[in-house]
Amino acid sequence: MKKHFTQLTLDQVYGPKKLDVFKRFGTEAAPTDFAEIRGAESYPLKGMYFAEAGTEIDPIFLNKKFCDYWLDTKGKNDHKCFTYGKLSVEEEFVAEFTNGVRVVVPYDEIKDEIISTRTVDYGKGPVTIVTFGEYPQEELPRDFYKTYESGEVKPIGKTVGVWGITCERFYDGDEIKFEKTESPVYEYNGQKVMPTKRAVFDTLSSRSVWVRVSPVEWILDEETGLCISKDCLLGGLPMSRIGLYLNKSTVQKFLDNVFAYDIDNSMDLDMMVEDVEDYTSVDENEKSL
Repeated sequence: MKKHFTQLTLDQVYGPKKLDVFKRFGTEAAPTDFAEIRGAESYPLKGMYFAEAGTEIDPIFLNKKFCDYWLDTKGKNDHKCFTYGKLSVEEEFVAEFTNGVRVVVPYDEIKDEIISTRTVDYGKGPVTIVTFGEYPQEELPRDFYKTYESGEVKPIGKTVGVWGITCERFYDGDEIKFEKTESPVYEYNGQKVMPTKRAVFDTLSSRSVWVRVSPVEWILDEETGLCISKDCLLGGLPMSRIGLYLNKSTVQKFLDNVFAYDIDNSMDLDMMVEDVEDYTSVDENEKSL
C-alpha cells in the first residue's frame, strides 16, 4: 500500500483542536542524532522554560534536548511557515534549515507492517506507541570509523537518501543550494549502520559520522488514526527553497520521493544486492528534489 507521509499542522499541535494524544504525551519532540547531525539545532527544555508562568512541564521533558520542527501551515505571508518548539509556535522564514521534521502517517497505511505495539502512561493517561520501519537514528562512538577501516562492516546493497545544506552556502534569489547524496548501509554484528556527514563544516575532522539504522517509534492518536513520529527524524531541510507553496516544499518532496522509499523498504541483512537495482537505476530527474 502506498503510504502518505506528511507533517503536523498548527491546529494539530496548538490550541483547542490539538490532537488528543498530545494532551497525554506533550507536543515537544527531540531530534534523533541523525537529524541533529544533518542540521536540526537542539536545546534543553529547562531554565527559563521551566520558569514560564503557568506552564506545567511534563515529566518526560526533563533532562532531554528538543528542537523546533516545521508545521505544515503557512504564516501570514508566503515566505513564512509555522514551527513548534519551546512550548510555543512561531513563524519562521521558509528558507530556514535548522529545524527538525516530525513525520506523520495514517495508521491504516502501516498497520499490516507494524513490528510491535506497547502502551505507556506518562502520568496523564495511556499512550499507544507502535514501531514501524527503520531509519538512521543513533550516533555510534567516534572510533567506529576504525571498525569500517578494518573491514568489519559489510555493505548490504541498500542506501538511504540524505539531503541537507552544504558547508558552502550559495544564494540565488530566494533559493539555497542543497546537496543530495545516497549513503550506503552496512551490516555490523547483526546491526545496520550508515555513514553520513555533518551538515555544518567540521574543522576538526573530515571523517564520516556513523549512525545506527534502527526501528522507528510512532505515537498513535486514536481519534484521527494518525501515527506521529515520536522524535524528529530529519534535519537540515527548509520548508521550501523558493518559498511560495507548501505543496512545492523541499520537505514534502523529500518525504514523497526519498523518505517514503527508504523507510518502507527495510531489508533483511541477507538480501541480494540485485534486489535494489530497480531503485538505483531510477532516472535522476524522478528522484531529484
